[in-house]
Amino acid sequence: RALFITTAAAVAVAESAESISNKKCGIKWVNDVFVEDKKLCGILTEASVDLETQTLSHAILGIGLNVYEPKGGFPEEIKSIACALFSYQRSGLKAQLAAEIIKRFFTLYDGMENQGVPDFVAEYKKRSILNGRPIKVLRGGTETNAVALEIDDECRLKVKLYTGETINLFPGDVSI
Repeated sequence: RALFITTAAAVAVAESAESISNKKCGIKWVNDVFVEDKKLCGILTEASVDLETQTLSHAILGIGLNVYEPKGGFPEEIKSIACALFSYQRSGLKAQLAAEIIKRFFTLYDGMENQGVPDFVAEYKKRSILNGRPIKVLRGGTETNAVALEIDDECRLKVKLYTGETINLFPGDVSI
């Protein structure tokens, strides 16, 4: 169930950013939040597993969120793919946003303890920006063309490879 930590964080960030900015946020599986086809946020989860019990020992969650545009705008090489919530500085906004994300994340996290599908998974699926889109699956140093079909209840991405094979991906990279 460790994958749910990252997906819960993505939902928490998307909902929090929307509540503060009124910008519609989508999620690119598994760990990126987008606004209007531009990346707003990246999430990285590192975890340690106890080898004796095969259970999650601890997890570290990192969230990189572009709250403000850099002075002078984004560098040329990323300005077509990156965005920020605001183009201007607002006093107290970062603290307000951080508090909102933490509050929402822990509400979602507390709901992960049951054995069923966590409630937030439906919201995660609804926010997917990949469904029906052609993508490249990056695995083992190779790229494979595919079409993203849907996200399943375990938050795996179901894709149809151009060979016709349908597979479920575990966390890894896909590019649009």
